[in-house]
Amino acid sequence: MKVSELIDRFNNGEWYKISKLFNNDLSTFINFFDKKGLLDKIDIESINRNDDDGTINQVCLMYLDKYGPDYFLKYLGDVQKNEDGYFLKLDDLSELSKLFDSGDSRGMTDEEIVSEVLSPDWFEMYTFSSRDVDWYSDIVDDLNDDNLKTLKGVVLDKLSGVEFDSEDFNDEWFYDQSDDNGMFTINETNIDQVFSDKSVFNELMWLDSLSETRSELYSLYSLSYNEAWNDEVYEQIKIKISDYFDGDHIWDNEDVYFKIKNFEGDLRDFMTCMEDYSDSIIDKYDYLDMVKMYMTTCGEELRIYNPEYADSDLVKKNLNEYFYNYIS
Repeated sequence: MKVSELIDRFNNGEWYKISKLFNNDLSTFINFFDKKGLLDKIDIESINRNDDDGTINQVCLMYLDKYGPDYFLKYLGDVQKNEDGYFLKLDDLSELSKLFDSGDSRGMTDEEIVSEVLSPDWFEMYTFSSRDVDWYSDIVDDLNDDNLKTLKGVVLDKLSGVEFDSEDFNDEWFYDQSDDNGMFTINETNIDQVFSDKSVFNELMWLDSLSETRSELYSLYSLSYNEAWNDEVYEQIKIKISDYFDGDHIWDNEDVYFKIKNFEGDLRDFMTCMEDYSDSIIDKYDYLDMVKMYMTTCGEELRIYNPEYADSDLVKKNLNEYFYNYIS
């Protein structure tokens, strides 16, 4: 049988008709045509369809050596090449979560956490009850002078001219402020004392007159705390994916791009890893799936540390930065 006929039969799905000529061994068939310099005539997808022992990945390594990484671009729909290198194209940042560990971590997997943090939707890791918030220690104590002055003004405005019965309060301070009838007001002369005493401020915040302010402070704290936690995790994500990508991501309209650090090396790692398996890059369809299979077969998925608490310095920064979005 002519060599050209062997090639045609194989490429047309008739390996079963010629396999006996090569001891039913696909590797022998491939090596035969490689030595003749005809490897490029063999349809790699036909090799993939007939492979059951990892021969396809050995062939892919041969193709990678001979033709370079560009040969495989047609099999990876999320990779594009330009003069600056190879780029991963994503519709959404959250797609990167695929590279992270899917084992459980305090109720959520790393993969789930990364997906939420990178999602365009707001992610609230911690949901508080207003009873969980210490109004003074969690918020007031962290406000800068300008924001503190504004909050004092808001409280004074809400309570101006309102008389309160000291019998309705627990802290001794309220009795000290009361007149002979046990009544007192919050005014310019005692507002600084209110804002310098944790117990007094926290008790005062539960007045019905301050319900709106209380709700605003709660929303400010919830946002500031969760944003701080998200920012800390986001920085971890950036560090972890830097093994695969150079620099930060680039937005182009609604698409986002990452420059792949070592595209050829990633291909080679995957193909070498899978030499004993029939799963191949031909089956993967995208770069992230390829890297994920490499990680789960021969390497390790990316891991993040799930902070039990938000960084207090970041929370403080956010409280002051977002203050006027909630309090005015």
